Amino acid sequence: MREEASKVMDEMLGNGLNPNQVTYIDGHCKSGKLEGALSLMERMEKYGCIPILQTCNAIFNGFGKDIRVSVVEKLFNKMVEKGLKLNVIGYSTWFARSTIHTSLL
Repeated sequence: MREEASKVMDEMLGNGLNPNQVTYIDGHCKSGKLEGALSLMERMEKYGCIPILQTCNAIFNGFGKDIRVSVVEKLFNKMVEKGLKLNVIGYSTWFARSTIHTSLL
C-alpha cells in the first residue's frame, strides 16, 4: 500500500500538483482507514497544521458512510469551537448521513 501511495505522490508531484492535508485525510477515508484519518488529522493539528473545511468534510463523509455519527458530531463541535463554518458540501454530507442514521434506528 505504501508503494502505491508513493507512486501516486510521485505522479502528483510530476504533474505539478502539491499534496496537502486534504489529500492525505481524504485518501485514508476513501480507502476505509477512518481511524487512521482521524489520527492523522489529530497529529497534524498537534504540530500546528490546523484542519481546514475540506479536511473536515472528508472526515464527515468517511465516518458518515460508516454510520459513526458520534464521531461526526464531535468533529462538528470542534469545528464550531475553532470558528470553522460548514459550507454546502459539509451541510449536505451532515444532513445525508444523519438522515441515513435516523432511518436505521
